[in-house]
Amino acid sequence: MERRRIWIAGQRSQALIEFAFVAPLVLIFLLAVVDFGIAIDRRVVLQHAVREGVRYAAVGGEALTTGVPATEAEIRAHTAGQSQGISDEDGAPGSANYIEVCYEDSNGNGSLGDVGDSVRVRIHYRHDFVTGFTAFYDTSLASIDMDPSASARVEQPVEGAPTACA
Repeated sequence: MERRRIWIAGQRSQALIEFAFVAPLVLIFLLAVVDFGIAIDRRVVLQHAVREGVRYAAVGGEALTTGVPATEAEIRAHTAGQSQGISDEDGAPGSANYIEVCYEDSNGNGSLGDVGDSVRVRIHYRHDFVTGFTAFYDTSLASIDMDPSASARVEQPVEGAPTACA
């Protein structure tokens, strides 16, 4: 009977040591899954925001009810409002987080913002990983740049000086 107790105690110790080796790897894997899940969620939300922003820009915002077409600042504000707080309308171009609104002369008349031209809304967003699991592997992947964009045909003429797409 004494041998059996020693053998069972040895099995418990072995299981504890195996758990000590495997548990950190499983935890890191779970953190990676959560972090990438958050990144994918943000990408989906941003794609929704640019689609809503370009739709707002294409129809001129509230132009049908007020008679005044939307400005680029209003389009950026509408897009930021659809991003569930992820993107900010005040981000400067070239920063990690900003919204770009631009127009292309699709109808070839030499004027931007006319009916038939294209409007494009793009969000530049840098997603920083929350859990920092990449630091464990000593990689340089601390963030991911996301640039979702959408374009549509302009249905209401734009007033002012719209920005040309690069």
